[in-house]
Amino acid sequence: MKHGVAAVNRYNSSILMYTERVSKLKSSTETVQEILHCRVRKVWDGWGMTQKREVRIEGIDYTVVISDEKEALLAAKRAGRAVIGLQDREGLDLWPASYVAESLKDIDAAYLEQVVRRHAGLPWRIGETRRLLIREFQVEDAGQVPREETDTQEDAVFYTEESLSRYIRCQYSFYEYGLWAVVEKETGRLAGKAGIVRTSYGKEPWEAEAAGNDGKTEGQAGGEREMQTGEDLLYIEIGYHIFHPYRRRGYAAEALRKIVELVKEKARTPVCIYAKIDASNKASIRVAEASGFSVIAQKCIGAGQWLYLCSDCWR
Repeated sequence: MKHGVAAVNRYNSSILMYTERVSKLKSSTETVQEILHCRVRKVWDGWGMTQKREVRIEGIDYTVVISDEKEALLAAKRAGRAVIGLQDREGLDLWPASYVAESLKDIDAAYLEQVVRRHAGLPWRIGETRRLLIREFQVEDAGQVPREETDTQEDAVFYTEESLSRYIRCQYSFYEYGLWAVVEKETGRLAGKAGIVRTSYGKEPWEAEAAGNDGKTEGQAGGEREMQTGEDLLYIEIGYHIFHPYRRRGYAAEALRKIVELVKEKARTPVCIYAKIDASNKASIRVAEASGFSVIAQKCIGAGQWLYLCSDCWR
């Protein structure tokens, strides 16, 4: 049984990790390392300011309008352009903009690309390893997702273009994280999925879930380690699943290590990355342990048992 996937549709109001944002959700991911060609034109009108930038992504030029004026943003929206609101002073109405920055210095090439990709419906590229590309799912991926015996009802969201389209729209566009596609670079084929299942603050998730499900948490198998706790600690649950034809190649550990690396790099708050794994899934447990995770709690629910494994990355 896979771990983490069962929580795909737990859309909660948790705060996203990775980067410090200034309004909606400033990206929680590592952006693609392609070269962006940006040309800047500034237009001053009284107290307002409008700036246009041309961004090239995959050979196509896109215009991004950055402005602290509602009318300029509305006009750009009507023209089909990506927009970023500039909240450089109080009292501004920038509602046409899904992304807002406090200063132009916050809007670098990486941020521009992510805004354009979201506007154009292009998947964010989360990160790369030697053999894998981790990116957001796109609608056409549905044709490459196999139906496996251990699949749950939640896995069905990836089966059809209709349901996957809803997931992309609701999960990525709102939370800006989720389960991502793990692509084999050599073939371009979808090899599995991995990513962030959920985030939470405050009480340790294994304690909270035990209390909420009338379960039982059995101590700390991690022994002598002491964890930082409190409302300032962000808990991030990681999930991963490699499809049968691509197993026994080390892809799960490779993807997991990359995602942990990105969290460490981007997090602006103390974090604890953990995985929740069915205690009977020995292969998945071995992957987590080989990637630097260790068991910190075991929870019993009915006849089943779950292990919580944490990575040593809180700070």
